[in-house]
Amino acid sequence: MKKRIISLALSLALTVSALAGCGSSASATGTSASAGTKETSASDESSTSADLSDVTLKVWAFEYTPELFKAAGVDDIPYNLDIVSFSGGNLAYQALAIDQLDLTMGSEIPPLFAAETEGGGNFAIVASYKSSTLGQQLVAGPGQNITSVAELKGKRVGYVEATTAHYFLAKMLEEAGLTWNDIDAVPLSPSDGLSALMSGDIVAFALFGWAQINANEDAGGHLLESAEDILSGNFHYAANLRSLEDEKKRAAMVDFLIRMEKVFRWEAEHIDEYAKITKDYTSFELDVYEKQLTDDFKKQRTEIYTNNTDAIASLQDVHDTLQGLGVLENDLDVSTLFSDALTEDLNAGLKALD
Repeated sequence: MKKRIISLALSLALTVSALAGCGSSASATGTSASAGTKETSASDESSTSADLSDVTLKVWAFEYTPELFKAAGVDDIPYNLDIVSFSGGNLAYQALAIDQLDLTMGSEIPPLFAAETEGGGNFAIVASYKSSTLGQQLVAGPGQNITSVAELKGKRVGYVEATTAHYFLAKMLEEAGLTWNDIDAVPLSPSDGLSALMSGDIVAFALFGWAQINANEDAGGHLLESAEDILSGNFHYAANLRSLEDEKKRAAMVDFLIRMEKVFRWEAEHIDEYAKITKDYTSFELDVYEKQLTDDFKKQRTEIYTNNTDAIASLQDVHDTLQGLGVLENDLDVSTLFSDALTEDLNAGLKALD
């Protein structure tokens, strides 16, 4: 497997400055992929059989991805794959904007903020994957005699700003007959939020990640409401627009995504092996972690799919909800963020797996 593991720590100030300099030149030109989607110069001809030995594909993925590729038997990659590590999806989208990345994964939140930057973020969503929505919850702190979301009216509630937690908290309040203004909403980082919850500075916290949720519950907190039926479970793969103009890079992206689908299928059948490879990136004991993974895969096996109306509708709802809270400023038809540049070849590759 050709690879280099790179850890990039982009300076936020420098990145924002570079983003401002992208201007309209970040938009690609060419034939329209489909009505209402971003334009690319993708060829109708498949290039999956091309010699890709001179191609370097920079992808934001988990650091352990090469180990998963090897375990799943898909590490015979015909191009140089750079797995790039960032601390969050926002930084990955910033790297796309300044041509430092070809492809990134991410939740439904980062592309919406990237789309509001000058030049529109220099990206297009080219594929999606659906994953479990377990592990995203609203929890009450130790000693808090609160049993429903409705009881949060007038109280201090923490949340992780500009994340899925921001979105699902708004949805929970709406379902309980409350508005965002009915609570004293406090934006906090996950670690600061847990500290505030333990000290009683906030009565509840909207957060994600089993390790963090379990840490709270082990300390005497309790679940108020799960977001498992609120969130779509959709995550998106976004590509740099200039990279999409390159026939060989498009072919490499398709190849990478098909390999990821093979890995996802392998994971579902080899939970114990997957847990051993990834355990060091969690705070779980192995047996607890394996059970959590089993529950996650039982809820939803991770699988890649090409752009569809459900994914677009879900992202539109997330945008409109955050815009209603004043977090996003601009009106946006989110279908314009999607491109079918990889769809034909990717669909053919995915079909061949069945």
